Amino acid sequence: MADAYTECNLVQVELSNRVPNLWLDELYTQILTAGTATYTLPVRLVAFKAPYITIGTGSTATDIVITPYSVYEYSAIPNKTQQGQPTTYWLNMQETPEVTFWPVPDSSTTYTF
Repeated sequence: MADAYTECNLVQVELSNRVPNLWLDELYTQILTAGTATYTLPVRLVAFKAPYITIGTGSTATDIVITPYSVYEYSAIPNKTQQGQPTTYWLNMQETPEVTFWPVPDSSTTYTF
């Protein structure tokens, strides 16, 4: 039993050493197009650290943090084509990751993710 306990501990140490390195952060930007909800992301993406949207441009630009939806929360939205200022996103981590915003960006201003 002592050997099994030691082996389990070593396996957990090995798995914890395989987490992504946070020092490999990079800033990814995407200008959002009015009426387009889903955008393809780089394959190397593992997760978002602090996703936010910049509303407007220049000295009047404002940053807001947006929150994630799970696949269940996104599926429960009755009108997925509603347009407005994006406040939430759904990260679809498939072979080619995609991010979907809700509400879908409108044409009232410039949104940069």
